[in-house]
Amino acid sequence: MARDGESPLPPDELPTLAGDSAPSGVDSDAPTLVHVDADAPTLAAGSQAAAEAAPARVKIGNYSILGRLGEGGMGVVYEAMQENPHRVVALKIIRDAFAGAQAVRMFQREAQVLGRLRHPGIAAIYESGRTPDGQHFFAMELVRGLRLDEYLRQHAEEDLPQRARVRLRLDLFLLLCDAVSYAHQRGVIHRDLKPANVLVQEPETKTVSISGQAAAVKVLDFGLARLTEEEGEGPSPATLPGAVQGTVPYMSPEQVRGQSELVDVRSDVYALGVMLYEMLAGELPYDLRRASLLDAARIISETPPRPLPAALAKTPIGRDLSVIVRKALEKDPQQRYQSVAALGEDIRRACDDRPILAQPPSSMYQIRKLVARHRVGVASAAAVIALLVMFAVGMAIAARRIATQRDRANRSAQVAQQVSGFLVNLFQASNPNQARGKTVTARELLDTGAASIQKDRAMDPEVKASLLGTIGAAYSSLGFFKTAEPMLQASLAVRTRLFGSGSKPVADSLRDLGLQALARGDDKDAVQYYQQALAIDQRIEGPSNSDVAALLNGIGTALYQRGMLPEAQSYFQRSLAMRIKLDGPDSPKLIPMRANLAEIAATQKNYAVAASQFQKDLELADKVYGPDAPVVSQLENNLGAVMFIEKKYDQAEGYYQQALALNRKLLGNQHPEIGLNLANIAQVQDAKGDLAAAAATFQQALQILSAKVPATDYSLRFVDLNLGSVLVRLGGTKNLLTAEGLLRTALTADEQTLPAGSWDIADVQSEFGGCLLAQGNLRAAEPLLVDSFPTLQAKLGANDPVAITRALGRLVALYEGLHQPAQARHYAQLLTGAGPGVAAPRHPLGARPGRGPRRPRPGRGVGQGEPQMRGELGDPRSAFSHQ
Repeated sequence: MARDGESPLPPDELPTLAGDSAPSGVDSDAPTLVHVDADAPTLAAGSQAAAEAAPARVKIGNYSILGRLGEGGMGVVYEAMQENPHRVVALKIIRDAFAGAQAVRMFQREAQVLGRLRHPGIAAIYESGRTPDGQHFFAMELVRGLRLDEYLRQHAEEDLPQRARVRLRLDLFLLLCDAVSYAHQRGVIHRDLKPANVLVQEPETKTVSISGQAAAVKVLDFGLARLTEEEGEGPSPATLPGAVQGTVPYMSPEQVRGQSELVDVRSDVYALGVMLYEMLAGELPYDLRRASLLDAARIISETPPRPLPAALAKTPIGRDLSVIVRKALEKDPQQRYQSVAALGEDIRRACDDRPILAQPPSSMYQIRKLVARHRVGVASAAAVIALLVMFAVGMAIAARRIATQRDRANRSAQVAQQVSGFLVNLFQASNPNQARGKTVTARELLDTGAASIQKDRAMDPEVKASLLGTIGAAYSSLGFFKTAEPMLQASLAVRTRLFGSGSKPVADSLRDLGLQALARGDDKDAVQYYQQALAIDQRIEGPSNSDVAALLNGIGTALYQRGMLPEAQSYFQRSLAMRIKLDGPDSPKLIPMRANLAEIAATQKNYAVAASQFQKDLELADKVYGPDAPVVSQLENNLGAVMFIEKKYDQAEGYYQQALALNRKLLGNQHPEIGLNLANIAQVQDAKGDLAAAAATFQQALQILSAKVPATDYSLRFVDLNLGSVLVRLGGTKNLLTAEGLLRTALTADEQTLPAGSWDIADVQSEFGGCLLAQGNLRAAEPLLVDSFPTLQAKLGANDPVAITRALGRLVALYEGLHQPAQARHYAQLLTGAGPGVAAPRHPLGARPGRGPRRPRPGRGVGQGEPQMRGELGDPRSAFSHQ
């Protein structure tokens, strides 16, 4: 059956690139969404006359209705103003007449799908729920832009050469592929991809390119999406066998035949193939304008697609694109690209004049690729016969080299297909029909995959290495570091044996191990892994590329964690300069390096500079990635850190609470990042003097972190130290005994991790000694207090007179208690000379003012697994949230 609100049956209403039918926008049941006004396009394009204003001052829950954007058979979408936070949203509700159990289930399911997707190329959901009067709703990002087909009509770029015009469209299509591929990685199959469900937000400049300033693409309408881990029992209304749901011209053969059990990521590959054909040819690959549903199903299932226009197909890039489109539109899913990522990779190869993977390359094909990359050399050779002979010899050598590259490319394609097949089968385990109604968690899926890899002794070694790395990285992103480590090491071992220690696959494994080392708190290992990967990448790919820039940033992050600030700053600056050269000065890819340099500025007490940079990056991240992107929580945390240093505690707590709320939404309640957010909030509570609240919040953080990270991790050492300090100040026998255990653990971990003579170790020794002093255990306190003081005096001194005053006060009390007046007078004289002073920050997140918090927690970067931040190698435990 056709979906509610859309009928593919009347032949003259089949949607085409010409845009005769209205779009569905963000609403699975509203194919007639329109602009609110002609100058400010919102969710999708359409007839302005169709827009209808809602009654004035109408409210639905926390939302004031501004106008109606569109409606369908079951739902209505409004433009609305959310009261808190104050922002304009797209608000979708169910019509009262259709609010039955199945409609509500589908409505909630769409909200559930959107809730797991956080990508700059997908319209974000903010909230879903039910008003007190029973009205179901969800609020989404209000996207202002043009439908893909309208955008392409308005940007025909006829004054550009054909190759440049095609390249602009391919860059736009690659952004779409990235968004859909991300959804697939999160277990979501769209099933209704078409130009009407893709909006393009125009950039300030006119160039559409994936490098530098790019037009933003937003994928909408996940009302028909299928989850690879369906929750609940049995098939959902969107996956009933025999149901024909979607938009016919974009349906794959299996989809148009109602074989919903065969629909998977390759069905979306097919729909993207249709869209790519349209973007290149300006028409559909099949003429369905007069076809009934049965005829359309037969044509799609049996008839070959029309070839691309001859004017395009005869060009070098056009010949590649013809092959790519033909493979994406294969009738048999097994013959298509096995993933959207593979489709995107072949398009990038075609754009770069590299051999594509969709066909076994012939000798002439390889030569055409070589000529395309070396036009000047070929032209010069043609001028002189002698040079022609030399060129022929060179071509023979190059052909052998290209054949090697071709074989490797084909081998990579085979490996990618096998890896994709393994993951598809793994996701099938979560299919309700196989899971027997049981909800399968991400951890259970990973465990199943890991067990399958270990058991399959016949598995191709290269495939096994790739899968070990993929699943190991997934474990790490979920905080299961102990499980991730041996899998990543095993992947490295296999790749070293297969390709050699200086190969690119080995560099990739070393990079993953470096990131994992940061996640588990081993900064020294992280630096070693990153530096090994850097040496390989620079030798293979040259001194300036995105991988090298990411590794430089990662090394800087690890060095920062080790307290080597000048060295870290140098690496951050090198990474930033390289990124500017590669991506331009306004690229959002610069956020990680700029944020890390702003953190250095805060360390150097340039708080205004740091806060200004964090605020600018937060605004850019919100604009480019959306308000619910992981990088937003990182930058909110960093702003809170600066506010804390400047003793603006209410503002600091506000930023920290925002970061915590977003991370809970993205990561759940038990991720290490949540523990770190709680530790930050506890520190503010401590600074405000609410010791009981601080102790309770630190306890929550400790419970999460102790289950996720080793004792030597800086974040856990920080919580042990600060909670111990709070309990000492609260007093009481039970608190002091608990504090003693925490501080002993923190000291042991510091001594195992940090170099001898570190002020961090001395700081913990002094606090531990103070705890023993409070219990009356003077003899045990004496060596801790005496040994730590010279280090504190030498390395903190005038920078933190409060810390020195506190340490001296403990020594005076110690020797008075031991009845050694001469020693007590000695330290009392030093105490008089120290003066009260004002505590200066000794760490990027500030020092303990008076009897306030010890030092801020190390932040944790969250965006390492997210596509928009992939490769930036952000540190999971920086003083701020490293990018």
